[in-house]
Amino acid sequence: MAKVPIEVVLVGEKGLADLPAAIALANSEQNEFLFSSASDDLARRLQMRTFEHNKISEFFDQMERIRTEVRGYYPFLIAAIDSELEGSRFGNLFGSHRAEKGIAVLTTSLVPDVIIPTDRMVAYFIYYFARYALSFISPNHRNHDDSRGCVFDRKIDKQDIVKSMRARALCDECRRNLVSGDGMLSASQFSALENLFALAGPNSQ
Repeated sequence: MAKVPIEVVLVGEKGLADLPAAIALANSEQNEFLFSSASDDLARRLQMRTFEHNKISEFFDQMERIRTEVRGYYPFLIAAIDSELEGSRFGNLFGSHRAEKGIAVLTTSLVPDVIIPTDRMVAYFIYYFARYALSFISPNHRNHDDSRGCVFDRKIDKQDIVKSMRARALCDECRRNLVSGDGMLSASQFSALENLFALAGPNSQ
């Protein structure tokens, strides 16, 4: 089976220096997903439309529009930004996705040395690479509000992310639904994602 191509768009500077290292490590530890840096053209176009405070819906509309403007094949995109994200229900988000469209965003705003130590940012990026790769393959799976140490925790309490950055980072209910649901997740892809989540754990790197 061909690798799933996922391009990471670098938009900003603060807290993003370890992004290339995270991409390299994520690729070295599994063979099902190919992470790569998106073109400078795509990054520059998105940078023009990125603000200090971004509403998720507007940001994703811009991502979809820019993807259609830039020539090439971009089935899955993750934007890595350094400004704040605001959703329809919650503010100061770590990230979000429009998985059915193949797009996602993560931010470093108020993350380094606030939630995640600066020397653990590679783990943070790999965690979200795996989290969004999982959603791209199984777009109908949703977050739960309660905290279970699971990647699908809604993380209303920002510290909950630390609990879910670990090996076997899926709660039993999510694991059961992903294995038996209508997603297209293969056994080899599931194993690859488990490897990536383990890399984000406290004893990795």
